[in-house]
Amino acid sequence: MSPVRMKDIAHDRAPLDNAYSGTRTAFESDHDRILFSTPFRRLIDKTQVFPLEKKYDTIRRRLTHSYEVSSLARSFGNDLVFNSPELFPETICPQRNIPVVLATIGLVHDMGNPPFGHEGESAIQYWFRCRVEKDPEFFKGFSEQQQQDFLKFEGNAQTVRIVSHLQVLNDLYGLNLSLGTLSALLKYVVPSHKVDKKADLAKGKFGYFASERAVIEQIESYTQLIEQRNPLTYIMEACDDIAYSVLDIEDAVKKGVVSYADIISYLKSANEEKEDEYISEVINRTSKDYGNYSGIEELSYHELNDIAMVKFRVYAINTLMQSARQAFVDNYTAILKGNFKQDLLKVCGASRLSEVLKTFCFRHIYRNRDVLGLELQGFNTITGLLDIFWDAINDCEDKRDLASPYSKYVFERISENYRRVFRHSVDLAELPESYCRMQLMTDMLAGMTDTYAVTTYEDLLKRKK
Repeated sequence: MSPVRMKDIAHDRAPLDNAYSGTRTAFESDHDRILFSTPFRRLIDKTQVFPLEKKYDTIRRRLTHSYEVSSLARSFGNDLVFNSPELFPETICPQRNIPVVLATIGLVHDMGNPPFGHEGESAIQYWFRCRVEKDPEFFKGFSEQQQQDFLKFEGNAQTVRIVSHLQVLNDLYGLNLSLGTLSALLKYVVPSHKVDKKADLAKGKFGYFASERAVIEQIESYTQLIEQRNPLTYIMEACDDIAYSVLDIEDAVKKGVVSYADIISYLKSANEEKEDEYISEVINRTSKDYGNYSGIEELSYHELNDIAMVKFRVYAINTLMQSARQAFVDNYTAILKGNFKQDLLKVCGASRLSEVLKTFCFRHIYRNRDVLGLELQGFNTITGLLDIFWDAINDCEDKRDLASPYSKYVFERISENYRRVFRHSVDLAELPESYCRMQLMTDMLAGMTDTYAVTTYEDLLKRKK
């Protein structure tokens, strides 16, 4: 919970005296910096599950999902600081600051995701793999980490880059968040060349690019968490998993991809294989309410389905939250020492309920033909844009004024913020210039919304002719 900021370190100054208290704490300021930032607002048009959804205006986008994760995380924090106050030192004013840090990292956790959800990450990774296959010298002069930064492109690492560098206010410190908040939002704690899924969940993916190594070193220095997760990160991760595993089902019911009866039938089938008290509780409580409402003649089928899903959502989330909260308390000492290597939902009492819900989502929602078709459109859009931007960036940087008018037009479409950070990185000469060019391209792509990516691609193809 360090209130120190990167700008404090650069200017050799102490954080504010009332960083943990006063009218507005350092962590409350962090929350608002995220909330009012441009990259956060762009989440309103980034995919949660259903890309380019136009027909159903209540379907969740990344913005809605982030608000919901933030709300769950804040509630989790309130529960802990009021009912288990012994877990936190009084010096940090936990009842005020723990919930707001959790709310903040709930807001920001998906901010680095490219358009079209995880399919966007896959498209970027695929593009770089294809380039290496065609040109073995594509990464010439790169370290192993620098290569893996692109071959395993990761939205979590892009989030760190956005808040620490890209979202320029009046300098190159990004949103200048406190190191405590930066530590808590760092879901994965190793660089790309040290990923080890078997050793530790927090090392299952990478958490930052080579370009942000200096930021990570400062975080580790001030928090003393060396390649170790901040305890609050486990809470946010659990809330994220709870949100998508339950609420993605609610969206699928709204779209008619599945029905309330489908999910209840699936849970009952799972319970027949191996009875579970948490699954039974959700089935029984939801079914009881459904029975009460089904007798109301005025309710249409669709209204009854909606009401049933609201009840299912309430009971499923409550069951998972309470179980995850107990798992956090039970494993708190191991978490503090860095000896806890799993996630809370894997070790909590309701672990089977969580597993069954995620399996249902994968089998019946994420693999739905309509979803896959729109993901394919997103995949083609992103790989096509990467081709165009890569050629234009190289043409403009290599030939300057002699670059083609088309390349100049494409280059000017890149955000001024991104170009400013790119130029600064090139001038520092700490990374290969080709790395900086690639990062300029991925910064632009990852910052796009779904709709902007599609319309930009269409525009650039048309102008190329």
